Amino acid sequence: MEFPYSAIVERLRDGVVIVDEQARITRVNSRFCEALGYRSDELIGHSVVEFFDEADRRDFPRRWARRHWGDAADYEVVYRRRDGQRLIARVSPQAITGADGKFEGSLGIVTDITDHRNLQEEHRKSLVQAVEALAASLEKRDVYTAGHQSRVAELSVLIGRDLGLSPERLEGLYLGALVHDIGKINVPSEILTKPARLTAAEFALVKAHSQVGYDIVKTVDLAWPVATMVLQHHERLDGTGYPNGLTGDLIILESRIIAVADVAESMANPRPYRAAMALDAALEELTTRRGTAYDPDAVDACVKIIREKRLPLFQLSPAELSD
Repeated sequence: MEFPYSAIVERLRDGVVIVDEQARITRVNSRFCEALGYRSDELIGHSVVEFFDEADRRDFPRRWARRHWGDAADYEVVYRRRDGQRLIARVSPQAITGADGKFEGSLGIVTDITDHRNLQEEHRKSLVQAVEALAASLEKRDVYTAGHQSRVAELSVLIGRDLGLSPERLEGLYLGALVHDIGKINVPSEILTKPARLTAAEFALVKAHSQVGYDIVKTVDLAWPVATMVLQHHERLDGTGYPNGLTGDLIILESRIIAVADVAESMANPRPYRAAMALDAALEELTTRRGTAYDPDAVDACVKIIREKRLPLFQLSPAELSD
């Protein structure tokens, strides 16, 4: 494969790597060598995948089969430097074709974005800590529901994992579940801990917590729709929920998952006005309204998790397991 490799490419601030149709490196500029910590003769002739991080190495056959290196769209890849450190890069690819139009390889402009991604990760961790602090502040006000949000978050993540959500989406789900009741900070403690059924006016105040929570969380710059999860976690597929009576797919999946986990946890633990209910009753509530009020896939996953005893907090008795 011939390619006019000029001094201009050598002077670029970004790395340049050229591979043939078998993804073997044929040319590199000095910036690419410096970024990875190798000499050019240690790179040329090797498959570019040898220098990828493990996850990108596994993903490479799918990417290469679709000629992603020849696509116009940029993408990210993680390299492993000679010293073992990760180099996160944005690659701008350009296909190289012969006179007959046949694919002969690809040229990639490789931009080091490691520092940028590290700063984003630090920002993300700070936001997560802020969300966790919000959740902790609410649970200090209500001894009866202390731990409720964290238990719902744990169960929600297990449900989400069973449904095949990505790690990134699971993290957002965890945060949304962790603060799903944050709006109750606006509800007087005497109502939250009232050892009797609430009046209609009191219940209306409690129901407002979804909107209040949304108004609180929407001010935090998060990478996930956490505020929407908080707003919708009491919505039901058939429109019988609140605050907006949404139906079906108008309710995001994360909110549908949290709704199921919230019901299971709430029924299985005591409240000021009642003792904890047997888990079979909680499961009956979910399965009876499966597909009408609650997401059927989320219900199935929740029941499976409880019956497989994956959560110590949800332990069915032998009699319940035999039902």
